[in-house]
Amino acid sequence: VGSGQAADAVGLLRTLVQAKPPPEILAGAHYYLGVCASMTNGSAVAETEWRGVMADHAATPYASLAAMELGAMKQKTGAPASEVMALYRTAAEGAASSNVAAEAWFRLGDLAYAGGVYDVSAEAYGHLLREHPDHPRAAEAKLQAGWSWYHTGLAAEALKLAAGAPKDGKDAD
Repeated sequence: VGSGQAADAVGLLRTLVQAKPPPEILAGAHYYLGVCASMTNGSAVAETEWRGVMADHAATPYASLAAMELGAMKQKTGAPASEVMALYRTAAEGAASSNVAAEAWFRLGDLAYAGGVYDVSAEAYGHLLREHPDHPRAAEAKLQAGWSWYHTGLAAEALKLAAGAPKDGKDAD
């Protein structure tokens, strides 16, 4: 979607929101209004829309998606890591789909690992590897998970993970 199309979509979605459709449509309209606003340099509008979805439509799948989008936007703009990690945790714990949960746990683990917050990264990667072992992000997270566990005193778990690593092939390293 180009910025011109996103700007048009903002206008259409605002009209839809003002028409007060049923709650299941309203949640999606607010979520996508945030997405389109973020594409047109409307980060303040996007944040307002996504926070509204999280607060007013928490029982819908859009709430976890809004938390993910807001977390990504905040991370990109240099918000405090604790704020971003809280958004990713909200997304992971409330995700309506396995894919969203796996991605949220990965992002939380990755951000915590990069910041040296190993207890949080170990917990997040643990959720990812236990609950979503076949997700592509699980394979991607194994090295950081092992190091997170090692740094939190869970060396035995880190060694189990290392023992299960491929001995040859593209993932052997």
